[in-house]
Amino acid sequence: MDNRIALPALAVASLLGLAGFGYGAYQAGLSRTPLQTDVTTTEQPATEARAPAVATAPAPAVTTPVMTAPVVAAPVVAAPAPRLQVAHVTHVEPIVTTWQAPRQVCEAVTVQRQAPVRDERRVAGTLLGAAIGGVVGHQFGGGSGKDAATVAGAIAGGYAGNRVQAGRQQANTYTTTEQQCHTVMEPQSRTDGYQVTYRLGNDTGTLRMDQRPGDTLPVRNGVVRAY
Repeated sequence: MDNRIALPALAVASLLGLAGFGYGAYQAGLSRTPLQTDVTTTEQPATEARAPAVATAPAPAVTTPVMTAPVVAAPVVAAPAPRLQVAHVTHVEPIVTTWQAPRQVCEAVTVQRQAPVRDERRVAGTLLGAAIGGVVGHQFGGGSGKDAATVAGAIAGGYAGNRVQAGRQQANTYTTTEQQCHTVMEPQSRTDGYQVTYRLGNDTGTLRMDQRPGDTLPVRNGVVRAY
């Protein structure tokens, strides 16, 4: 094709394309504008063909970062511990139980014992005394009186001999050491607790405890405790 003919034809086609694009944009603007109607006149829609609307991509949403202030934790202040209330001890009296307990006591004792007696009936002394008494009694009297004196002397001599032998047997003693035991009663005691008197404010009270307390006693919920 001749260049003199092709260049003008290309220019004309470009002008027609630009005109069509502008007309389509104009119609698209009209479609987005609301139609105004008159009370008496109604505008008829145009019958001309409209160019297709050009789709446009939506603008990207711009997100603006939100600046937040840092959260600062408030300092925790510990509440002071409640002060322990105490009661003051004013007097302590031991509770003592006493009784008497038997105890056996043994000790060595020196004693005097009688020697064993061989002739418990003291026959020897009686016979010897009777013989001597009979001889002596026979010296008195005469005839039948001599016999009576002999018999009386023998009886008296026998008795005297028995007593003499008994005395000698009792005097026949010896000394020895023996262990002797006897029971004695001894006092016993034990401490079963303590009667404690205390002061709490202006009030006083007593409390029994198993152990001796110190100078103070703890108080919980207004009550004095024995530890």
